[in-house]
Amino acid sequence: MKPRKPDAIAEIQGEYGAFSISEHILQRVWASGEFQQSELITEEGRRLEIVDLGELNRLAGPDFLNVRLKVDGAPVEGDAELHFYPADWRAHGHDDNPAFDKVVLHILVFPPKSPLELDRCRVKNTLVFLNLLPQGLENYAEDAAVGALIDRDEEILEFWTSRSMEERHALMTEHALRRWKEKVGYARKRIRALDWEAACHQTALEILGYRYNRSAMLMAGADYSLPALRNGQYSLEDLYAAGRGRWKLTGTRPANHPRTRLAQYLDWVRLKPHWPSELQSMGQGMGRMEKGEISRTNRRKLECAALKKRLSDQITVGTVGGTRSDTLVIDGFLPLLAARGIDGLFPLWYYWYPGDMPHSLKGFIRQCGLGGNRDQPYSNGLFQGLLGWTLHCHGRSGKGV
Repeated sequence: MKPRKPDAIAEIQGEYGAFSISEHILQRVWASGEFQQSELITEEGRRLEIVDLGELNRLAGPDFLNVRLKVDGAPVEGDAELHFYPADWRAHGHDDNPAFDKVVLHILVFPPKSPLELDRCRVKNTLVFLNLLPQGLENYAEDAAVGALIDRDEEILEFWTSRSMEERHALMTEHALRRWKEKVGYARKRIRALDWEAACHQTALEILGYRYNRSAMLMAGADYSLPALRNGQYSLEDLYAAGRGRWKLTGTRPANHPRTRLAQYLDWVRLKPHWPSELQSMGQGMGRMEKGEISRTNRRKLECAALKKRLSDQITVGTVGGTRSDTLVIDGFLPLLAARGIDGLFPLWYYWYPGDMPHSLKGFIRQCGLGGNRDQPYSNGLFQGLLGWTLHCHGRSGKGV
């Protein structure tokens, strides 16, 4: 029997810090066909049409067998290999391995830095995968980590329940705090690169893009500044047309359609044209407790419900509702304010409402006795801590624990 091929793992700097992702995850994305397949151009400048994605090969040899393509209209058949970087072709020993002689397509996650990198690989057709994906690599890594948690729930549940409640909460807080610091660090970099108002503007649009359109909405925020929108220089159709070719609509719920989200933001700006400065003013009174007090507080003590209503009434003026409004707070408002120098926001972030977190994690948190009841409702920190722990363990070991 042919040996199973090892799984290559790359550590990548994401929006909120470093994370790991394996080639196997992206191989499954290719096999599923859930990526942009129209108007493809190879790095060599040839028109590419995918006729058959091929068969995913888990054994030794190329990643995909019996791939069928059209290159500049001419039929091409053979195998395909997926790598993170062009140099991986030689680093993995494919150049001298006859099993790879039939490879006709080299699928790269990241583009080559120069044409010379392509010249070092004997495959004639190279396709960069990253910009064809409907969501960011970090989302795929999180999905895989959550999937590993669900697949091995009994084993991982035993890991957690074998510890005292004090140890469980300490571990959860440790990993939540790590993710909080990463988010604040990222917000600080954005403020330094732009300014407070532009950082708030771009962050809000990015979060409104949800998983599939975060990058496209971020680009819209860079192309159309808050002052320009505030002055009424551009319409909804202008913003939406500017993103043509970048929007990912497959699998997007109607409520998350980019046109809907852009319309929400334009309403928000119309009603609160200077919302970033008002957010900063409100933030001065938000800092409550240091991280050491996390075990002695809760959502009621922090008056989260009252603050949530104030943010809705005075900042977003009712334009953004549901879990997305909570995601704006935990991924946007609070990290931005902390990066601006307001201390003591971690407990508020920890006990805030979960936002757009995977529902599949709820049952696990409840089984661990960490939340999901009247005395300990689900909170952002529980989800962030569990997700951070799972990403950390799954990424390092490739297994989960």
